Amino acid sequence: MEPLLEVDQLRVRFRTKGSVKALLEKDDDPFIDGVMGVSLTIYPGQTFGLVGESGSGKTTLARAVMGLVPVQSGAIRFNGKNLIGLNRGQIKPFRRDIALMFQDPAGSLSPRLKIRSILAEPFRIHNKLPDNLPDEIGRLLKMVNLSPAMGDLYPHQLSGGQARRVGVARALALSPKLIIADEPTAGLDVSVQGEILNLMARLQDELGVSFLIITHNLAVVRHVSDHTAIMYLGRFLEQGPTQTVFHHMQHPYTQALLSAHASPDPDAVHHRIAISGEIPSLFSRPKGCEFHTRCPRAKDVCRDRFPQAAEPIKAHQYFCHFPLSESLQ
Repeated sequence: MEPLLEVDQLRVRFRTKGSVKALLEKDDDPFIDGVMGVSLTIYPGQTFGLVGESGSGKTTLARAVMGLVPVQSGAIRFNGKNLIGLNRGQIKPFRRDIALMFQDPAGSLSPRLKIRSILAEPFRIHNKLPDNLPDEIGRLLKMVNLSPAMGDLYPHQLSGGQARRVGVARALALSPKLIIADEPTAGLDVSVQGEILNLMARLQDELGVSFLIITHNLAVVRHVSDHTAIMYLGRFLEQGPTQTVFHHMQHPYTQALLSAHASPDPDAVHHRIAISGEIPSLFSRPKGCEFHTRCPRAKDVCRDRFPQAAEPIKAHQYFCHFPLSESLQ
């Protein structure tokens, strides 16, 4: 099976000061790295979970895939076509195939528009108005288990779960091949979270759509993702099949994240591993492995250089000088 999305050694940088100020201050590198050397592959019908703390670069990576932020280097291939360097007109057809579910469902819906007008927006933006738009709006609402009559409501009249379903319907409007879901269950009750995740799984089975799920909620990843990546300060520290990452993790950061979430097994003995300190600022990125400032296994080599992938060919990759499978000497 050919990959749907391939990201290869992606690097995204942001300017921190203007060129004149940088010249006056003799700053030769007035940039910070939002994403550093990230690679991932998503296949048709697959769900890829991207996990990390706030500020880890998850949303920046998603925006780069959408062509919304400039890329310093690397490649983003969608259906075999490299999207880097394309102008707005060239990339627009690919944006029809890559949809975005926003983190704040209610906030992303215009309060001045009724739901039917909101769902019609993707068709109008891409000049793809169907012959019978009202019927198409009704079909989209039914797909997400909402009544077509809800098309006459305004966003403020919806519950959080209903607003999320409208967000899913809007993402599905142009029959995309990939949906990037930014925190798809944030702010929802646990029961409603389950309903949304089950809805996404059903739509994936029916439509064959792929998902890139951005979240800090490991329970979401465990429930729906085929492949999981752990991100920290713009880098992937570990990635692989979800069950492998959860049950055979190798990076101390992955271990600490997983220990912070209760096990679904009521008989399991829970040992929480606290991460000391705060996540460093991108403006003062630590040298070497960025996690060494908070890692209980860190040694001098961790402070000097970032580790190479321990398993560069296999599906399970981790970047650690002292993985959990090795005892410290």
